[in-house]
Amino acid sequence: MHKIIRIKIYLSALFVLLLMCRCTHESKTPCGDDGDTIRMKYAKNITIIRYDDRYHVELINPWDTTKTLNTYDITEPFKHTAVYSAVHCSLIDELNEFDKIAAICDLEYIHMDKIHKGVENGTIADIGNSMAPNIEKIIDCNPDAILLSPFENSGGYGQIEKLGIPIIECADYMEISPLARAEWIKFYGILYGCYEKSCTMFDSIEQKYLALKDSCIQYQKNKKTLQPSITLDMVTSSTWYVPGGNSTIGILMKDACGDYVFKERKENGSLALSPETVFDKSYDADIWVIRYTKPQDFTYSTLSKENPAYSKMKAFKQHNTYGCNLQYVAFFEETPFHPDRLLKDFIKIIHPDILPDYNLRYYKKIKE
Repeated sequence: MHKIIRIKIYLSALFVLLLMCRCTHESKTPCGDDGDTIRMKYAKNITIIRYDDRYHVELINPWDTTKTLNTYDITEPFKHTAVYSAVHCSLIDELNEFDKIAAICDLEYIHMDKIHKGVENGTIADIGNSMAPNIEKIIDCNPDAILLSPFENSGGYGQIEKLGIPIIECADYMEISPLARAEWIKFYGILYGCYEKSCTMFDSIEQKYLALKDSCIQYQKNKKTLQPSITLDMVTSSTWYVPGGNSTIGILMKDACGDYVFKERKENGSLALSPETVFDKSYDADIWVIRYTKPQDFTYSTLSKENPAYSKMKAFKQHNTYGCNLQYVAFFEETPFHPDRLLKDFIKIIHPDILPDYNLRYYKKIKE
């Protein structure tokens, strides 16, 4: 196994330190070294094999599943990591490993008070924009790994690839179902030395999710009524982005027994459509659910000023519109690894009788 060379630059001199290997990207499994494959129930883009002395992890390239995105041999937990995204910061905190976060990117998009306090008191380094992080600050921080989200045809990661620091490619967002993405919790549990805890955490999420889904199915069978139709989000510039029918949000709508207006579109990701196309499909939708970022919550008055065409929608006219203000709501921090929480919100919105005592966590009804 290759040892990883990490480089630390001081103002007065350059020192090169050889460290014990924690993770290598070009690992090979020794012949005859039998391991136990950890069965993934939902996730399709990750394989984990447990050996006596390490975990061997293979990430499948989600854009070309015939290829490998990366492989890792994890021999000991990370203790001092740079984490690019708010969602992974939140998960690491939930795994009770918050003290392992040494640096973050895009501070302005992180709602966690603990992160902001850490930056203020100097225990966490702010390394700037995730698309162009501050290399000098990364070197000074000296993390034992960098967690970031890969993108198709990104062309690599620039200067950070030359630092000799393991890059963990967090491709969980490319999984094709809510529980599949959530199951990557097990991988992060391995990285931070709390695998058993991460399994317990995922089992709880899975049980809650499936119980909620089943409650919707039974409710629909007993009611024998049409599913309420639902449309999503808003115009951005000249485009209306909506989730595909097979996206995680599309699946959540289905599992909440909602009739999503773009359910026939089988794309896994977001659809960039013309406003006219979405208005045509959404005009008679019973429910309209939107996410936005504004200093003040939308009212029906400010929403109609945003785009006069909104006021012609059935859900607007009947005041059956719900909003999530990302300015202060931790939607993206929590929901990727807690689809059960988002499913609960959608059920409350679509079939309020199923959860009469539940108060919405992320959304709230648009006010007058």
